[in-house]
Amino acid sequence: MDIKRPISALLVLLCSACVFAQDDKRSSLPSFDYEVAVTHEIKPHRRTIPEKGVEPGFNQLSVILTVSPAGEVIDAKVSSGTGSEKYWPLVEGEVRQWKFTPFEEDGKAATAEVQEYVDLVPPERLPIVHVAAPVVRADSIVEIVLERSGCFGSCPSYKVTVSTNGIVFEGSGYVTASGKHNDTVNPDEVRDLARLIFIRWTQSI
Repeated sequence: MDIKRPISALLVLLCSACVFAQDDKRSSLPSFDYEVAVTHEIKPHRRTIPEKGVEPGFNQLSVILTVSPAGEVIDAKVSSGTGSEKYWPLVEGEVRQWKFTPFEEDGKAATAEVQEYVDLVPPERLPIVHVAAPVVRADSIVEIVLERSGCFGSCPSYKVTVSTNGIVFEGSGYVTASGKHNDTVNPDEVRDLARLIFIRWTQSI
């Protein structure tokens, strides 16, 4: 009787049992999606990371983290299959340093499986031709506009206009106060802010 074949089959079954046991152990962890993970993030926490060598376009990594009861990342794996996973070595070190407030199960801090995302972008490129900053005078009319668009997750979407005529906030998604809101401001303080922005901009050239 050839006993090699039964032994080989037994080894395959044992290996399969080990794999199933590992999968059961992994799935036994409480799991939290991105929406919940965002509320546990501790600053600084960069989700958009500029890196040299990253090509322009949509470069998003879907990451599955194992977070300890103390809120530390003890394991990190990329689950994305879009081709962006080639950039994972560039950001893995930073992702493993992320901190979270503890995730709970039955009211107690627990080791958890957490879904997160990382967007990679090319480094900022300065313009070849530089334009001198305008001079802000005592009677200058200044308008500073900050705008952030939405994303496929829970990114805040809003527009803030700070001008010598006042402040206008327009929030459309994932903000504390949605809709349009107005407030007053000291025009001279807005001009001072504009001067500071131009100074910093000139220093960065």
